[in-house]
Amino acid sequence: MAQENRAPAFIVIIIVLQVISFCPLSDASTSEAPDPKLVNAFKKAKVIKLEVKEVYPKAEDISWPNLRHFRPKGPAIHIRPIVKLMLQQQGLRIVRPESKQWDATVSIDIVGTPFKRSYFIMPRPLRHEELYTRAEVEITVSCKAAGSVCSNTIHHSYTNPDEYVTPEYYRRPEDAPFEKALSVESFIKSTSEMLSRVLEVEQVKIVLKVLQAEDGRVFSAAARVLASMRNTHIVEVLCAALTNREWWMRKGAAQALSLRKDPNAVEPLIATLRDEIATVREAATWALGSIGDARAFESLTIALKDDDKSVRASAAWSLGEIRDPRGVKPLVVALRDKESGVRCKAAVALGKIEAPGAVDALIAALNDKDPYVVEYTCEALGMIGDSRAVQPLIAQLDNDL
Repeated sequence: MAQENRAPAFIVIIIVLQVISFCPLSDASTSEAPDPKLVNAFKKAKVIKLEVKEVYPKAEDISWPNLRHFRPKGPAIHIRPIVKLMLQQQGLRIVRPESKQWDATVSIDIVGTPFKRSYFIMPRPLRHEELYTRAEVEITVSCKAAGSVCSNTIHHSYTNPDEYVTPEYYRRPEDAPFEKALSVESFIKSTSEMLSRVLEVEQVKIVLKVLQAEDGRVFSAAARVLASMRNTHIVEVLCAALTNREWWMRKGAAQALSLRKDPNAVEPLIATLRDEIATVREAATWALGSIGDARAFESLTIALKDDDKSVRASAAWSLGEIRDPRGVKPLVVALRDKESGVRCKAAVALGKIEAPGAVDALIAALNDKDPYVVEYTCEALGMIGDSRAVQPLIAQLDNDL
């Protein structure tokens, strides 16, 4: 394993302040207004040539993801289908670069650069080594027609935040985390904005088309972009996606509704709690907590008994967000759940409800074998502020010392 070679705290603080003073590299984008001649050409166009170029000046053998036994691939496997779906929204036919006939061109240029960071390699004897744990990606999407060009450039970066890494995975430039440097959500947002101007169509219609992506990562990103838009029809579209035949689409829709926090989504989300896929039920449960509508109370108490531990934990958290006093009894029961993650969420929820009736159960939970459960229980007792918890908390402090 490798341990990052860390600088003294005061130096780190100075560096952070210096970095903050400059424009961030991640998710930065530049765009320009399209030429009227370009817009007119795309209006008349029926066939679009789609070009994708990837350049990695210091990393020729890109592996995607960063495992060497995988066939070399690049970010284009995600980006090309996204742009293709956006263009098909207008009924345009997409052809490859080798085609001889087309009316307009959309090109995607991807440039990826790997960077090194210093680490100490363990076990002993310690040795110093520089590993490629940082990657920067620049993506430029250009629309070309009638001698005019409209471009949009996005910059993304990612640095592995782990203090310990496996050296074998990061020794070559090709091992840099290019996959994580690519923000699909930012790409969809910025590219749809540009194409909406070029094609003179609402941005929401372009992003909606991306919901047809078979890639779960792309769908979830598109759903989040939709959730951030100011459009009254978005909730209806996302609620409809909750019944899609593909589970990742249902999950992505629930995730987007969690961000949207619209009460009109409560009933469809409650129905989704009966989904056969646990990860979809978890997303729907979390979304109901984010909305915080009391109509979901009964359904969440049922979800608290789900066979899947993640669903139960999500249900416990959501009951805390709703803050209905009726949730105390089922959450006290959840404090004895066999999974520590559920017990943690139950303790947090009881603290948010601030119910004195839960104090005795929380005091008992201070004897839990899992230290995280004990930690969250202490916080919950502090949020409730009942004097009965003073002596048990002091005793717990003595035990920790």
